[in-house]
Amino acid sequence: METRKQLLMTGIFIVIGISVILVTILMLGGDKTLFQKSARLYVKFDQVQGLNPGAVVSLAGLPIGNVDGFEFDPETNKIKVALKIQIEE
Repeated sequence: METRKQLLMTGIFIVIGISVILVTILMLGGDKTLFQKSARLYVKFDQVQGLNPGAVVSLAGLPIGNVDGFEFDPETNKIKVALKIQIEE
């Protein structure tokens, strides 16, 4: 009976430990912040050569967000870039 209790406690400890590690990784994982407000802006460019999703967006040398994705706009023949900008309160 004591062995079962020890196994159960060990299992619970491991599950809690793995959960804490996963939450820490998610919170420190670059542009994937969970508890920060953000706004999505769209900008159109003629060319976006070398720009990748997840790339850092800077304003006056300070990082303010990340590139969220790309889309071709057939009406203007330009690339529509979605930017995810963090909002400071």
